[in-house]
Amino acid sequence: MRRLFVFAMLVLCGTSAFGQDNTPCGVVLGHAEDEFTAGRFYGIPSLLSECLGGNELTNEQKVRAYHLLVQTYLLIDDPIGAENSYLNLLRADPEYIATVDKDPIDVFYISKKFTSTPIFTPFGRIGGNTSFVRPIHHVNTQSTPVETKNILKPGWQVGGGIDFNFNDNISLTGEANFSSKSFKESTSLIFADDVQNVTERQVWMDFPFYVKYQDDIGKIRPFGYSGIAINLLTSSKTEEVYTNKSPLGTETGDKTSEGPDFNLNYKRNFLNYSLVVGGGVKI
Repeated sequence: MRRLFVFAMLVLCGTSAFGQDNTPCGVVLGHAEDEFTAGRFYGIPSLLSECLGGNELTNEQKVRAYHLLVQTYLLIDDPIGAENSYLNLLRADPEYIATVDKDPIDVFYISKKFTSTPIFTPFGRIGGNTSFVRPIHHVNTQSTPVETKNILKPGWQVGGGIDFNFNDNISLTGEANFSSKSFKESTSLIFADDVQNVTERQVWMDFPFYVKYQDDIGKIRPFGYSGIAINLLTSSKTEEVYTNKSPLGTETGDKTSEGPDFNLNYKRNFLNYSLVVGGGVKI
């Protein structure tokens, strides 16, 4: 029984030691917290100064230390020290938000003097796109029925913008984007079996303006936005390819004909407007 008792005590002691932070500054932080609990406030700033001046504390430990200093300076009537400590707390954790549920009420009130939300947030974007075509009428000069279908084509875009943040959740955003978009129309059954492919390539300058709402708590933060956009169509050109499936004479196989690119700017609206709706997730 004696051996069993000694073994159990060793296991309990080992488990207790494993759960504690036994680094020098970790011990100092624990001692400072004990001093605060005991009501001995005046020695806490000097007790923590050396560890906070080095790199031995983790960010989580720095938050604990500065949080303790904020309370200490408030209790010893040093508001400037309390404000500087809270500012250092935000440097250690820029997303720290004091609440009445988890913080002393005096810490909550002093937190209202500071914000970790930037007023302006610039951003850039690059990616791909595709264009869906919805014809109102299909017009052709053929005397027999033909079959027309629209084919999606890939495009690309690059741009950037800036958020004006009213608070942690609501922003007003403006963007400027440059994009290349294209789509393809294929007409078959011309003269029974010929095919004509027309690919239109467009260059756009888009200026969206919208209001964005985003979650500010948690690791995964969804957001959504809606607004309007001014869209400038700066270039529109088509490439036409005609495939004759039944060439006359002695020729065999398909015969393909291509013409030069055709400028369609005069048939397109330069100035356009659109609605903008979107969303996503930040991690």
